[in-house]
Amino acid sequence: MKAQRRAPRLPLAGRSSELGYWLQRGADRFARVLRTRLAAAGITHAECAALRELYRLGRTSPTLLVRELGMTKGAVSKVTDQLREKGLLARWIVEEDQRQLRTVLEAVCQEP
Repeated sequence: MKAQRRAPRLPLAGRSSELGYWLQRGADRFARVLRTRLAAAGITHAECAALRELYRLGRTSPTLLVRELGMTKGAVSKVTDQLREKGLLARWIVEEDQRQLRTVLEAVCQEP
């Protein structure tokens, strides 16, 4: 088994100057692990962000999802189509106004 290298011990004054470096390393490591786990589940980063927002918002409209995700309408439409094909998202047209569309997570995505 390969021995893990420890980060060098820095004097207290030097640590603050290295803080940005270590924060970036931690963020990079987190991103690598997340990307690997999402790929194993067959989910892209954009789909994960949409799932997270849908979980937080509950039933919502694509317009609100666009605002919350900071993505274009086309990108949100593509992501929600992909999630619907995977069985993770349900969409329906509002009966009172046929122009309105609503989205919600499928039960498989909800907590038990």
